[in-house]
Amino acid sequence: MNHVHDIAGNEQTEAQIAYLSRELEAKQQELRLISENSGLGTWERNLQTNHTVFNEQWAAMLGYTISELTPCNHSTWKRLVHPDDRDEAVRRLTACIGGETPNYECEFRMRHKDGHWLWIRAQGRVIANDENGSALLMFGTHTDVTALKKMEFALQASEGRVQAKLNALLDPADELELLTLADVVDCTQLQSLMDDFHALTDIGVGIVDTDGNVIARTGWQDICTNFHRSHPDTLRNCIESNVRHSAGIEPGTFKAYKCKNNMWDIATPVMIGKKHMGNLFLCQFLFDDEVPELDVFREQAHRYGFDEAAYLAAYRRIPRWSRETVDKVMAFYCNMIGMISSFSYSQIKLARTSESLRRSEQQFRSFVENANDLVYALSPEGVITYVSPNWNDFMGEPAEHAIGNAFYPYIHPEDRQRYRSILEKALLNGERQNNVEYRIVRRDGSWRWHVSNGGPIHDVSGTLSRFVGIARDVTDAKQAEAEREQLQLQLTHAQKLDSIGRLAGGVAHDFNNMLMGVMSYVDLGSEDLAPDHPVHEWLDEIKLETERAANLTRQLLAFARQQTVAPQLLDLNNAVRSMLNMLRRLIGEDINLSWQPGAETWLVKIDPGQFDQVLANLCVNARDAIGGRGGTLSIETRNVSVDAAICTDQTEATPGDYAMLAVSDDGCGMDRETLKHIFEPFFTTKAQGKGTGLGLATVYGIVKQNSGFFNVYSEPGEGTTFRIYLPCARETAIVQKNEQKILPRSGSETIMLVEDERSVRTSMSIQLKKLGYTVYEAESAEVALRLAADFANGIDLLLTDVVMPGMSGRELADKLVAEHPAMQVLYMSGYTADIIAHRGILQEGVNFISKPASCDALAAKVREILDDVNPVPVVPARP
Repeated sequence: MNHVHDIAGNEQTEAQIAYLSRELEAKQQELRLISENSGLGTWERNLQTNHTVFNEQWAAMLGYTISELTPCNHSTWKRLVHPDDRDEAVRRLTACIGGETPNYECEFRMRHKDGHWLWIRAQGRVIANDENGSALLMFGTHTDVTALKKMEFALQASEGRVQAKLNALLDPADELELLTLADVVDCTQLQSLMDDFHALTDIGVGIVDTDGNVIARTGWQDICTNFHRSHPDTLRNCIESNVRHSAGIEPGTFKAYKCKNNMWDIATPVMIGKKHMGNLFLCQFLFDDEVPELDVFREQAHRYGFDEAAYLAAYRRIPRWSRETVDKVMAFYCNMIGMISSFSYSQIKLARTSESLRRSEQQFRSFVENANDLVYALSPEGVITYVSPNWNDFMGEPAEHAIGNAFYPYIHPEDRQRYRSILEKALLNGERQNNVEYRIVRRDGSWRWHVSNGGPIHDVSGTLSRFVGIARDVTDAKQAEAEREQLQLQLTHAQKLDSIGRLAGGVAHDFNNMLMGVMSYVDLGSEDLAPDHPVHEWLDEIKLETERAANLTRQLLAFARQQTVAPQLLDLNNAVRSMLNMLRRLIGEDINLSWQPGAETWLVKIDPGQFDQVLANLCVNARDAIGGRGGTLSIETRNVSVDAAICTDQTEATPGDYAMLAVSDDGCGMDRETLKHIFEPFFTTKAQGKGTGLGLATVYGIVKQNSGFFNVYSEPGEGTTFRIYLPCARETAIVQKNEQKILPRSGSETIMLVEDERSVRTSMSIQLKKLGYTVYEAESAEVALRLAADFANGIDLLLTDVVMPGMSGRELADKLVAEHPAMQVLYMSGYTADIIAHRGILQEGVNFISKPASCDALAAKVREILDDVNPVPVVPARP
């Protein structure tokens, strides 16, 4: 029973290793898919070797391909980081590796391939430690935040300008120079006033600041708007005239001058306080007592490329006013400008500031209502004063329920003190809250991970008014990371078991050599003693214990996975019939198993263990499709001849005779889209944790390995049928007779015995010589080659160990067969035949005996090979 338990334990361990490897690969594929779709650059650094794995997004973010990022280590990243940012980035990274900080977070610049600098936000953490707690593996991400940084810098600059202007409004004597005319007058109302005046008088004016920006205008003439201000040279004339002639005019007075475009302008300054901030112009007119200057304007048309007819028509539309009218109008405008200047521009701007504040509040509300993250505000006492409307999505309760409640009860008790400490620092010292992780309880009692950023807000007097934060739900990412870390630990454990398995295989090989010597000497001792000698009983006990030890080594070899696949002629009906009891237990009592064997199905050539695996996987798949409601699972066999017409539909089939195995169920069935993917590794329609997606992929691989093909039919709600076609074997099955043929044990042939273990070589040589054979011993392949060169009459049999120092037994056989074509070869090893098999399948023509072997087994095997009247030529070793 102990051996049974050991075998079961080994099989369970092997299954666990395979399962964990598949689970890790699936999780890695899932993480790769998430990272690829998210656009994040990821890196994984081995802290022992310094080797770093970058994903494609990491490289593409900097304009590179993966192949261009060499060497793949820490120096690649360090080389690309901006020199001014490098020390701080390395310091934070070192602190995380050393355990001083739980996470690595930093923003720095990195050089793009084309030379410009990108702002990168880096985050990471140590995901594996050794038994002493030292960091082994680190994983992290890179996010391109260049656009956000530009916005942040622009916002800071804009905030500085706005704050300066607000300060100027509140204290104009100190910062008057920062303001423009548009900051202190209501341009809309001023434009409306001027429009009304123009409607009454048909006299147009304009107000322009000292930089040439038009604040308001009315009644401007076509000759100005369509010609002078649309041509760069004449526009320059306008601005130059205004700047030159409007300087030095006393407030409340005006000055008339002729601009460079030969029309009259009259200017009066707009003064706010003692600052000259602009001018009011009565412009684009002619006095009625002047002689028309058509030649002057005709020449201007030619000079600047204007259409002469249109330009002169516009000239004729220029208004002509008397000097008395102009004086009266300008007197009015001087009074109006004086009145505007006398107003407190801080009061005028206050209305605009209030409007800007209202719009800012609208923009904030729009941002909050459409943001994916949760926005919240707390009073200095930690009471919730505001939450964004998506509070219900995050917490499972209406937003209004949160207002007035303390924030701390929403936080997990284990995280509450840490969050309170960080919040108090923010409130007392003005520190920002960056990437703080904590758990939040929802109304349904479930806990979710949040990561929060925020900071304190102060009023104009500097008093703390509230704390504003933004939180994001990172539960799924945390769970994925935790699962990945757990799988990594499990895989490490599985790899340890795999290493133990390889060690067990080596131990079994050496132990088999020792057992072979013991068993041989026991057999030799038994032969030289009289039948009634009392030592026989002791020798039999030694032999029994040796056989038990040999069974133990076979278990070690099974654990080490050093077994081979040996196809055999198989009758499908007999193979299915032998599994029926096991299958009934496998599918459960609520499912009816129907067995419909075909008549005299053709033999197929397949490893029986592989066939059992195929049938078991198909039945398990059918059981899961039926579910717990009960149903029928049918197994059928029959012979099928496939012609060219069938191959047209079954592209993987070739014409010929096949034995068909069908497994059908009346379960849930599959749609066409699902059918396209059923044989893909890791594809499954089962719930998470209910299947690995490798069952049908394994079946597919086995059937293809044995030159078969599939046909699958399924409809949703109607069940599924899998038909497997295995090619008919051309060989004829050999019927074993009950009587066992007794082979002679002795002979006179020449045997070359090659074995590096002295005790095994000596005992086997004694056995064979006692049977009459001529035996030449060699402790290595090299010695065997030297001895074989002296054999004029040839060698009848090469008996060689497979695994030896230097040249292997298989390589030795290839060399000797070339010199002695009639020589037969018998391989022996403490390993299984897998080491001389090709792709796990023992080739025909390869004779093999496992160590340890008894004298009788060795004698019978040697005699069987030498007496074969039609020996199969020795197959050369594959390269």
